[in-house]
Amino acid sequence: MKVLVVEKNSTTTTTIAKALSGQDYTVEVAADGETGLNLATWLHNDLILLDLSDAKLDGIALCRQLRAQDKQTPILLLASQEAKQNLIAALEAGADDYIMQPFDPPRLIERMQVLLRRRKAEIAPSVLTWGDLRLFTTATQVTYRERPLSLSPKEYQLLELFLLHPQKLFGRSTIIEHLWSIGESPSPAAVTNLIKDLRQKLKLGGMDFDPIETVYGIGYRLKTPPQNGSIAAKREIPDKERLSIRTLEFPNRPEAPNSPFYIERPPIEELAYSEISFPGSVICIKSPPKMGKSSLLNQLLSYGKAQGYTTARIDFMQADESIFESIDKFLRWFCANVSLQLKLPARLDDYWDVEIGSKVSCTMYFEAYILEEITTPLVLALNELDRLFDYAKIAQEFLPLLRYWYEQAQTNVAFEKLRIVMVKYPEIYVDLPRNQSPFNIGLVLELPEFNLKQIQTLADRYELNWQSNQNAEKLMAMVGGHPYLVRLAFYYLSRGEITLNKLLQSAPTQMQVYRDYLRNIWMILHRHPQMMGALKRLLNEPEDAKLDSAISYKLESLGLIKVENNQAKLRCELYRIYLEEQLLITANSL
Repeated sequence: MKVLVVEKNSTTTTTIAKALSGQDYTVEVAADGETGLNLATWLHNDLILLDLSDAKLDGIALCRQLRAQDKQTPILLLASQEAKQNLIAALEAGADDYIMQPFDPPRLIERMQVLLRRRKAEIAPSVLTWGDLRLFTTATQVTYRERPLSLSPKEYQLLELFLLHPQKLFGRSTIIEHLWSIGESPSPAAVTNLIKDLRQKLKLGGMDFDPIETVYGIGYRLKTPPQNGSIAAKREIPDKERLSIRTLEFPNRPEAPNSPFYIERPPIEELAYSEISFPGSVICIKSPPKMGKSSLLNQLLSYGKAQGYTTARIDFMQADESIFESIDKFLRWFCANVSLQLKLPARLDDYWDVEIGSKVSCTMYFEAYILEEITTPLVLALNELDRLFDYAKIAQEFLPLLRYWYEQAQTNVAFEKLRIVMVKYPEIYVDLPRNQSPFNIGLVLELPEFNLKQIQTLADRYELNWQSNQNAEKLMAMVGGHPYLVRLAFYYLSRGEITLNKLLQSAPTQMQVYRDYLRNIWMILHRHPQMMGALKRLLNEPEDAKLDSAISYKLESLGLIKVENNQAKLRCELYRIYLEEQLLITANSL
């Protein structure tokens, strides 16, 4: 709340300012009536504390002039014993109440709060709503879905400002005028940070939709509440929708956004959709191979397009080997590819400056060109990010740059438009200080395995007619909930080429369904003797094997083991049977 104190006595104003600041009021001070009139006329104030006696412009005249301008700000008079005879005239001129000097600060605050509550009751409803969000003006409380939210005073004031004017666009200067005093002189970055903090508090309180719209270069306003409290129209597939066997595609690439074979894994999708709506957000999708990272990325990009966002997808596997010779060549390739994705002419030479370096030039290219040219948020997907880790110098330069852009979004309006989605394997990690890595910021999504219900749902999509969970449980006992292994099984089962019992019997062998997948794992282990040795110990001593933490991390990230309560175990029975058989064959051949 902003309070204007019009009082010539500096001792009194100091006492008032100290008392109110301790109660989270913002205080503006005017030493005379003329200055007070100007501040009251041109700036927003929630309440005015007014000294009746002033040589330049007394309190009675000031009240009359403000009310003549239709300024309805509550006025609480600070009356001395000498000015007591003027109280009736001041109240008739438009003052709302008075308090006699000298006064105790708690008594003053109590009278102020009575006036403020009265005025709120007159001009605004006692409850302001936005979807499931409730702001109780008289109690100064906020709830979301009946759960209380803990907001700072300025966060509360900002939210109240938006809710009182749901269609109004507020520039940073207007927000500063409402929430800060002239003496505080906050920069526009303070507004950006306050908006960010409010968004984060609402998100932590369970709100799955960002209610604040950023109108780039202009300001902020309240969005229209989502229908039925949902942030996204979920992709529902009717029971009757099925694909014929003739159209079944071998499951060796990511699922398309509209594929009936994409199975959601709540709350992963909802978290991703919610996060991408926040300005300057970063999402890191990581999981072992073949767990569905790229399929989730397809869903996320499709969601972004449905929201009207601009999208670009950079796949680092498409880069020529020569691109990684230097950071300059790499960043120019990166900027040119983003421009190509956005159908913008590449203007690298207009922004590239040898003197300031490649990273600053790349940042300028994004800030002053890419993000300036587009009018909507940009979802920038970075797929196959793991390739960079083969080029340590490139990774050590590029990855901190991504983190820098994320941090810039806190104070830089241009970078609020940028939402980065990174896709990587968890086992490959470049050696970076924690404050330079982009993998410990934003939202990190680690994809889980399918559960029993999700496996049964996918079986229905393949028309396997599994009436109970019994068959799904059998398959899960062999392959766990690994999405790719489940999909492979359903592909062959739906084509009628094999029965479930036969598949389970032959699964760990060199035959048919999992042959290529298991052979690839075996080749990886052959190239990494330490991992092979660790798995041997785990097979021989499943309850007591102690694995080196670095090796354990690599095996877990490859999807071969799970670590629960510091105890490693193979991820599924398929791996155990296959590895035991291969190790036995190897031992017999020596």
